[in-house]
Formats: sequence, structure tokens, C-alpha cells
Amino acid sequence: MHISELFNVNINWLKNGDGEIFYNTNSNNVSDKENVSYVTEQPAKFGIPFFNNPPLSNHKMNINEPDLYISVPETEECYFAVKAPENSAAPVLRNDIVFFAKPEYTLTDSLYIIRDSYNDVLIRWYSTKLDLWYSKRPEYADIPNRDICVLGILKR
Repeated sequence: MHISELFNVNINWLKNGDGEIFYNTNSNNVSDKENVSYVTEQPAKFGIPFFNNPPLSNHKMNINEPDLYISVPETEECYFAVKAPENSAAPVLRNDIVFFAKPEYTLTDSLYIIRDSYNDVLIRWYSTKLDLWYSKRPEYADIPNRDICVLGILKR
């Protein structure tokens, strides 16, 4: 069977573009044949916020204004995710996607994402024994645990 028979297409239109596209119609406009509706509002936000714009220290991270949203399995209790900066140190490697859970009320010896007193967003370890924030990279100074906003704890 030929396409013109299957879809009632004008064979002359197929060959050289002359005439109507379909037999038994008065218009070639889709809008004249069927009612097409368009969605104008933004699609619903689903998934978790993802920040893909390192370095984080230049990113005044607002959890309500992520770069995009990503899907994670519903069984995971992730709060948001970030792309690790170029200068990351183990166990977080450069360009890893790091998932964070909502912070707990009690700080533990773990990896966190924090906002310091200068409003910079940093990924740092917390030491309960010394009550300070530190990096495994020696060139970064330790940060006393004052005026720190904990944004999330590493999701394991």
C-alpha cells in the first residue's frame, strides 16, 4: 500500500508540492483541522535542587534558586546536590556530583556544605573534638564554628 492511500495524501503534493496535502480538505493548516492547546506555564519543579556552577564560594547558593532540578530515587532522602569544584580533595573528587541531606541538629564528624560569615558557600569537614571546620587541603585555613550556617550534610 502506498503512503498516499494509507494517509489519504495527495500524490501530486508528494511529487511536486502542488495542490492540497490531503484529499478532501480545504486547508493545509493543522490548527484548522484540530484543536491544539499549548501549555504556557512553567513545568512543575520535581526532583531535588542541583547546583552546577562551581566555584561554590562565588555562588551565593539559594536553595530556592538552583541551576536545575534532578531526579533521585524516592527512597533517597536527598535535600540537594552540587557539582564538586575543580579544586576538590578526596573523598570528593573534581566534578563529582555530591548529594547532601538536610542537616541534623547535632553536628558530627562529617562532611558538610556550609555558608560562612562572608556568605561564601564551602564544602568542609567538621571536627567535634576541635569545634571547627577544616579542609583536607592544607592551603585552606580552618574556620572556627562561629556564624556558620549549615546547609547540608554529606549523604552516604
